[in-house]
Amino acid sequence: MKILKVFMFFPIMCYSCNNRESSVYGSELRSWKEEGWSFKEELGKPGKYIFVSNFKSDSASTINAIWVQEGKREEKEFFQKDESILILNFMKNDSDSFVVVMSKEKQ
Repeated sequence: MKILKVFMFFPIMCYSCNNRESSVYGSELRSWKEEGWSFKEELGKPGKYIFVSNFKSDSASTINAIWVQEGKREEKEFFQKDESILILNFMKNDSDSFVVVMSKEKQ
């Protein structure tokens, strides 16, 4: 019965990890938040990173977030109809990466 409880709790725990900001990259988000951007989603496995890049477009209808987890390339598309999307891509030492997605209401 204990094993069943652990397996039932694990998906909830994993879901909450992807929807919460990590202290690993919190300092990178501060300046963007000051400009009105809000945390939306985390994709990939956060960890110690060596550099961060960003991408946003005022004219694109969609933006793709691309990250690498355990050597496998992953991708997710975001639509920019009612909000603008900002992609922060964090590159790690092991050639994997993770992404933080931020959003801002269109003006």
